[in-house]
Amino acid sequence: MVQSERLSEDEFAAAVQAKVDSAAPIGTGTAILLILLGLIMVSGQALFIQSMKRAPASTLMPAFYSILVFAALYDWALNGVFPSNIAVLGGALIITGALVLTKNGAPGRARRPS
Repeated sequence: MVQSERLSEDEFAAAVQAKVDSAAPIGTGTAILLILLGLIMVSGQALFIQSMKRAPASTLMPAFYSILVFAALYDWALNGVFPSNIAVLGGALIITGALVLTKNGAPGRARRPS
């Protein structure tokens, strides 16, 4: 069992300040990109919430789950990391489920005449 010592308030503050001082600073460009990324993420979440208000979850969730498929494709394209066989199988199931729901509609819902 690892025993940890209890720091006084001043020792803790000094340890935190030492960590902050030793951290590598980020450049202005990186800071701007991080702020933009935050704004894009908040906007995406707001749009997702609005879409959940306007359409049934059975319509939206297959598209939401397809994010996993696109993340794997981006990882492959940008980093050269090919997904494992189980990940490819999972992606195929996600795509198949989305296509089935698109064609047949959600279970228990009345189908529109073609």
